[in-house]
Amino acid sequence: MPSDSQPSDRSEERADEYTDEDDGGRWTTSRRRVLGAAAATGVGAGIASSGDLAPFGGASASAQQGTGFFEPGAEVGYEVVAEGMTAPTDFAVADEDEERYFVADQTGELWVVTPDEGRQEEPFIDVSDRMITLGEFFGQYADRSGDYDERGLLGVEFHPDFQENGRFYLHYSAPPSDELQEMNWDHIEVVSEFQADDDLGSGDPESETQIITFPSPQYNHDAGPIAFGPDGYLYIPMGDGGGANDDMLGHVDDWYDANGGGNGQDVESNLLGDVVRIDVDGGDGDGGANYGIPEDNPFAGADNPGLDEIYAYGFRNPFGISFDGEGNLFVADAGQDLWEEANVVEAGGNYGWNVKEGTHCFSTENPSQVDPNAQCPDTAPDEPPYDGAPLRDPIVEYPHVYQGEFEGIVIVGGHRYENDTIPDLEGKYVFGEWTRDPRRSEPQGRVLAATPPEDFGEGGAATTPGGGDATPGTPTGGAGMDGTPEDGMGATPGDGTETPPGKTTPGGDVTRTPGSADEGEVPRERLWEMEELVLPEDFEYFVRMFGRDNDGELYVLVNEEGVPQGDTGRVVRLVPPGEGGTPSGDGTPAGTPEEDGTETETETETETETPEE
Repeated sequence: MPSDSQPSDRSEERADEYTDEDDGGRWTTSRRRVLGAAAATGVGAGIASSGDLAPFGGASASAQQGTGFFEPGAEVGYEVVAEGMTAPTDFAVADEDEERYFVADQTGELWVVTPDEGRQEEPFIDVSDRMITLGEFFGQYADRSGDYDERGLLGVEFHPDFQENGRFYLHYSAPPSDELQEMNWDHIEVVSEFQADDDLGSGDPESETQIITFPSPQYNHDAGPIAFGPDGYLYIPMGDGGGANDDMLGHVDDWYDANGGGNGQDVESNLLGDVVRIDVDGGDGDGGANYGIPEDNPFAGADNPGLDEIYAYGFRNPFGISFDGEGNLFVADAGQDLWEEANVVEAGGNYGWNVKEGTHCFSTENPSQVDPNAQCPDTAPDEPPYDGAPLRDPIVEYPHVYQGEFEGIVIVGGHRYENDTIPDLEGKYVFGEWTRDPRRSEPQGRVLAATPPEDFGEGGAATTPGGGDATPGTPTGGAGMDGTPEDGMGATPGDGTETPPGKTTPGGDVTRTPGSADEGEVPRERLWEMEELVLPEDFEYFVRMFGRDNDGELYVLVNEEGVPQGDTGRVVRLVPPGEGGTPSGDGTPAGTPEEDGTETETETETETETPEE
């Protein structure tokens, strides 16, 4: 998901952290230890206590006092649509006559689900034979327990003309090439095109054409779902290469000297930490790339030093992508130690990582501490390829810990609700949290919603007709089609990476990190109002991803395991309250610890392996 999800980290579910128990039975965080190339690396969760976090001010903050960070919101029910999967990672529908849903499973199967019969017995396609073996690691950074993993089958999307051409796309994790193994790189993220059979009843595994590949130095931060935009182009969010801090093996230098890296801010060496936008109908397939470059991509053109494929950048592990009916592009981004966020993404946007985590300055020296006096740039260097681009803040963010209570560790991207079946959700961005359990052992996922401001209108992605102008691409995405890093792409470990323009140029305006004790509060007027949906008490799952059908109804992909094992994976549909289950009735969101009159002790340091971190 989140990355485990990928989540992310699941996503970032932090695979960055390991939980140990001291002699007193308390959970503590072990400090990061960077070992040799053959050893695993553990990164302490570094979850701060409530004293380390500035209170969120403003009207909404005061409304949330005493109830946790998220105010209880709309009541909704849920009904199980399909079960018997392992760890569902993505949900897609094709533009076709038949009513069916496609659900990707992290273990490599793409399942067909129908409203009446649930999951079909045989998968639509199975690509597990070409995936990396889950639990087997080649990079310097790994889950020492071997069961947590963020790799696998992570995304599925259908060509807008699937009914006519039978083409669909999968995002999965493949083994590293021999050369990558010698460099201690972990694997390759692959987006491939497949062909369905004539009756569109199944996919042909032998029809695979690799469209684009992303060599990945670490096993985590692999992002997940992919999506076609209203412009007909394919959008692919990709993580920063994994590990932690965006400054480990495989993370290049960028313009921000204070943090010593990395891929999130780099736009010249690789496609890690970016949202990529390509034309799958525009490739020449003759020694070049199997995709074209939309001419209006921000860095397209021979005169621009940025990589042609990049649509937006500055992401850690962009876990969850969706478009609303007005063309707005939503991307969640799993945070590291302190903050989770979601963004409305626009062309050329710089979303801050690793200069910022959410709206806050980020420091690789002290990633788990909020420094009220921290200063960081608000803009990138005022020269190509950045041209003074502002670091854009998210539409929502939430802390891992609020007033001593754990709120979550990995955000899961969702969709705007654009149906009227559940009136209280209309127009809201519905997303989730993988689990609020910092040990990631208990399925305490949360379903959240954010209300846009009244002046939120059209914007985000381009809305030109599909099949717009594009030029055949050159595989500059950080690797050749065989997944081997190429010259000049900053993929080779060591100090031989060429310094990009702007490296010695300071960023633009400097500002203090929001949320400091002196400022008192995060400027919530810039953020959307958030709530936690009140689900029936038996909603006890890890929330792994969200889906939306052609009618605009929303689905939650869940399971009861924090790892890709077992068969507890389910697809559930959100329904009006009273249908499919009974809400808790006391206004307490599902998964919230019940009050028993005793004070709950919350450790300020907890070791958690969170997906997508």
